[in-house]
Amino acid sequence: MTAVLETPIGRLSVVFADGYLLSIREYRKTDVITETTESGQEALNELEEYFCGKRKIFQIPVLFHGTPFQESVWNALMTIPYGETRSYGDIAKMIGHSKAVRAVGTAVGHNPIPIIIPCHRVIRNDGRIGNFSLFGPEAKKWLLDNERATCHCSPKQE
Repeated sequence: MTAVLETPIGRLSVVFADGYLLSIREYRKTDVITETTESGQEALNELEEYFCGKRKIFQIPVLFHGTPFQESVWNALMTIPYGETRSYGDIAKMIGHSKAVRAVGTAVGHNPIPIIIPCHRVIRNDGRIGNFSLFGPEAKKWLLDNERATCHCSPKQE
C-alpha cells in the first residue's frame, strides 16, 4: 500500500505492507496510490502528529533490509532522542566502527525510512547540518528546528 502525505517539508510517499512501514520518500508522479489500510492510516496519523509537534516517539512497526552494517547504523539512529543530534563520528563509535565515518554517512543516506529512523538528527562533525534525502538540507533544518521548538531541550553540545 502506498499513501501520500502532505507535510510542511513536502509531499511524501509512504509505503506499507503487512502492517509494516517499509519506506518514506519524496512523492513521484509515477507513484501508484492505493487504499490505506487501518494500520497504514494509524502510521499516517502518527506522522501527522509528529509534524504538528504532538508526537515524539513513533509506535509504527518498521521493516527494513540492508547490509548488517547499514542495519546497525539505522538501529543506532533510532536511539537518538527527539530534539537532539549526533555526529556521523558519534554514530560510528556507537556501532563499534569509530574509523568508518564515511561508511556511516553512506548508510545514513540510504536510510529507507527517514523521519521514523531519524537520520535528520545526524549532523556533520563540524556542526554543519549536512544533506538530507528528503528535499535537501532545508527540510532537515525544518525538522530539527521543529523538534527543538517542541521538546524544550537544547542540542547536544560537543
